[in-house]
Amino acid sequence: MPGPDEMERPVTRRELREELDEELAKLKTELRVEFREEFATKVDLQNMTRLLLREMETREHRMLDRMDTMFTALRGDMATMRLELSGELAQYTRAVEESTRAQIAALDDKYADLPRRVTALEAERERR
Repeated sequence: MPGPDEMERPVTRRELREELDEELAKLKTELRVEFREEFATKVDLQNMTRLLLREMETREHRMLDRMDTMFTALRGDMATMRLELSGELAQYTRAVEESTRAQIAALDDKYADLPRRVTALEAERERR
């Protein structure tokens, strides 16, 4: 900083311009340094983009692997379920068949003597 006597001395426009240009150059340098410290450069952004893309691809592959594992397990579970349901369906079908046979047998027993009764009725009718 200039001494007290220098502050009193008049300056020319050229001297003022030179001093202002020097100060402006210092400020620009300081701003560039601060800007570089605070903000990413184009190269930094490109590198970050590459890293992000690589991370996304890695996560995508992991997710696809997990999905493949889950679908394989699901297919196995569905095959097991299909076999179990087929077995249950067969059991229920046999139970319904047995029930139907029993009902038909009851009807057959109820009307087993029907031909003999019809013959007797026809014979009685002819006699009249």
